[in-house]
Amino acid sequence: MKKLLLIMLFGLSGFMVNAQDTFVRKYTTYVTNINNVVSEMKPLDITFVFNEGNSTDIVVYGLSEVKRFYRTGAISKSKTTGGFEYQWVDCIQVSTGYKASIQLFDEAVRIFMKGDYVEYQK
Repeated sequence: MKKLLLIMLFGLSGFMVNAQDTFVRKYTTYVTNINNVVSEMKPLDITFVFNEGNSTDIVVYGLSEVKRFYRTGAISKSKTTGGFEYQWVDCIQVSTGYKASIQLFDEAVRIFMKGDYVEYQK
């Protein structure tokens, strides 16, 4: 019985460590970088929900359709060569199955797919 309780305790503590809080970020402009060609900054109201519900999914509202990204890797933290801190996570876009990576800054977020990216800014 003690072993069963110990196993349950370790399992529960592992779950608590991996639990993520839901948070929301709103952005009002975006820019694309496709084939190393950067577009003009354009207005757009868009909302990202990180760790929606009891999941680690990232959901994007405000586009023509809701985009859901399923997290496939651990979150890593780093800095750009300019010193800006960010978090990085690898994902799969649920509706298409395409691999994507999301780079989250304090004031912006980038979604990388197939070597290109879209950056949303506050």
